[in-house]
Amino acid sequence: MVVSHSLTAFRSVKGGTFGNDPFAYLMPITDKDKAHNSFVQARMGGVDVSGDSAHALLPVDQGQKSPIPDSEKKKELQAKILSRWPYIFLGCFVVFLALVGFGIWKCCQRRRRTREKKLNAELGLAGKEQGNRTYLELQDSHSYGNSQAKLNYYPNQ
Repeated sequence: MVVSHSLTAFRSVKGGTFGNDPFAYLMPITDKDKAHNSFVQARMGGVDVSGDSAHALLPVDQGQKSPIPDSEKKKELQAKILSRWPYIFLGCFVVFLALVGFGIWKCCQRRRRTREKKLNAELGLAGKEQGNRTYLELQDSHSYGNSQAKLNYYPNQ
């Protein structure tokens, strides 16, 4: 039995999802019924027994999908899990420790941030993030921190 195809279209889609590459549609010209009848005549001697249940390996009620029963599959899976139990436990424990460590780290970061904000507020730097700078910026009142001393640039006034 030979399945043949015909060239039905050769074109390029422009502006579509295919781009500008040409493509060809190949459509089958073989009729399924004619091909089946030809196969029955050539290989089965004209007698169609392809759907006959007498030629099945097992009756339908005794057929199974796999030669291994489900109970054996379940036992095999349990044995695999039990043999890998230490690795599963160790992996879960490492993930647990990582999550706890991350939580503690975040709490410490938040605590440090609030402590820095409180210290900045006491120093008169509220609202300004100094970060890792080693100096303080000059403020409008020409004072540093909380000191109330003001510089008098014009002593005669």
